[in-house]
Amino acid sequence: MKTTFISTPAIANATRLSLMRMQNDMTELNTELSTGRHADVGLHLGHRTGRTVSLRSEHALLNQLTDTNSLVQSRLETTQIALGGLTERAQGFVDITIASRDGWTGPHVGVADARDALSMFAAQLNSSIDGEFVFAGINSDVAPMEDYFGTPASAAKQAVDAAFLAEFGINQSDPAVANITAADMTTFVDGAFAALFDDPAWGATWSSASDQDVSSRISPDTVIETGTNANISPFRKLAMAFTMMADLGGETLNDQAFKVLTDKAAVIASQGIHELALAQGDVGVDQQRIERADRIMSLQLDTLNEAIINLEAVDPYETSTRLNQLISQLEVSYAVTGRLQQLSLVRYI
Repeated sequence: MKTTFISTPAIANATRLSLMRMQNDMTELNTELSTGRHADVGLHLGHRTGRTVSLRSEHALLNQLTDTNSLVQSRLETTQIALGGLTERAQGFVDITIASRDGWTGPHVGVADARDALSMFAAQLNSSIDGEFVFAGINSDVAPMEDYFGTPASAAKQAVDAAFLAEFGINQSDPAVANITAADMTTFVDGAFAALFDDPAWGATWSSASDQDVSSRISPDTVIETGTNANISPFRKLAMAFTMMADLGGETLNDQAFKVLTDKAAVIASQGIHELALAQGDVGVDQQRIERADRIMSLQLDTLNEAIINLEAVDPYETSTRLNQLISQLEVSYAVTGRLQQLSLVRYI
């Protein structure tokens, strides 16, 4: 025959263990009520846990891509603003250049405007966002353009000076520039000068940008090249037109030679303006593709959210009811424990 000993400490310990279990249950229920999902999803779902892990992984990826797309859109918007500013400035340059040619303003006005346009050109192509230069291609940590008239002299300025000296035997500020004929200026502009804006001279003296545009993953299965870079044709043409007017001795040239500069600068700048419009269109297509990808991913996120909720969510009414019942049980248990602790055999002897 087995004898079972009953004592006040034994009863109290058993009650204490029961209280601890109820407190743990209450903590879990509080967590479920505040988060709306099971406290231990793995325990609740069992073999279906892999499904919710997969859904959450896909959900995180789509969220990450949406956030990345927002950054790409900001970069493209900065690009569009710069392209629009350049287009407007180039059109103003064409107007003033034509006015200089036709005698409405003096050559000094056209030269001064070209110098200002050239400075603005470098500033716009050095546009950046979050420390990344938007026209630098994959070399986004390097400013693509130097200030042409900066100190020390830029590589582009040195190359133009050297080409002018090699062609005419004088520099641009020499009074003898007035003796350059229209035919000689035409030969220089179409030959040695134009070559400075072609490869390899362009990359060696003008631009530090990469020809390779930035690649962006805009959806799980789509990677596109976004934006543009400082090496495309319209930028070279604008640089050529601005420099032609700004730094080939325009204020000193005779009327015929100056007319060669103004005619060519106006035509080349107008071509650049047209090509800038095409570049803006390409950037706009990138923006539309990203917007479309974002709309699709938004729908996918809604579907994933619904699937995750169906697997992990708890019934708030049921959880609240269970929590209230547990609180009531705890209150009763605390009261019983208090009574048990007051029991003593001495009182009955």
